Amino acid sequence: MFETGEYVVYGRTGICQVTGVTTMRVDGSSGEKLYYVLRPGGETDGKIFTPVEGGKQVLRGIITREEAERLIDEIPSIETLSIENEKFREDSYKKCIRTCECRDLLRIIKTIYVRKQARLSHGKKTTATDERYLKLAEDHLYSEFSMLLDIPKEHMADYITFINKGKLVFSESKEFIDENYKIIRGSKEMLDNTNIDFIKRKDERYFSEGIFIESGYKNSDNISKATLEEILYYMGGETIND
Repeated sequence: MFETGEYVVYGRTGICQVTGVTTMRVDGSSGEKLYYVLRPGGETDGKIFTPVEGGKQVLRGIITREEAERLIDEIPSIETLSIENEKFREDSYKKCIRTCECRDLLRIIKTIYVRKQARLSHGKKTTATDERYLKLAEDHLYSEFSMLLDIPKEHMADYITFINKGKLVFSESKEFIDENYKIIRGSKEMLDNTNIDFIKRKDERYFSEGIFIESGYKNSDNISKATLEEILYYMGGETIND
């Protein structure tokens, strides 16, 4: 049983704080049941009542800092979702979201980024479904990691960074990441002529891109800072040929 003051993850609501336990009479029941009183994260007056036992929504304690760091270390080996039939893509995303597990949220992020790159290489835009579930997964994951690692939620994507051979560290500042971790996109010939020392590079028939660390290259139409999704994609070593 959770104690007053503890933080929990409650279904699609995400991070909540337990503010108390109360009893409530349920319609059709002869007795009263215990209910948690939850306050959604970021709210001062909001209240959610959920049964201590037998609730329909997932209710779990937040993971520890050590577990979060271990999960981040394991990102390169975390598998993307295997979706053979496009008709079931959204169902696969929903199932992962409903588990409220950080590992499943990471799987969604990696899966959607690989798909984004594959579509981009063929001149297609990201689907509305992918954008919606990517935002959901990032919002829930960053909220929990932000609390555990004591980093503002809006900085979480820049705090996790790829440096060498698929290893992750938390040593760089947000300023360093913003200024130094870059993605360049363009033709294969264009990338060949840059003389950039790429961390990793992907070449398609009509499209190439690579991630690199270099403070001398400024953002342009072809070069931009690397996002968390791009870092996850390169760390996972996924292809974009599918």
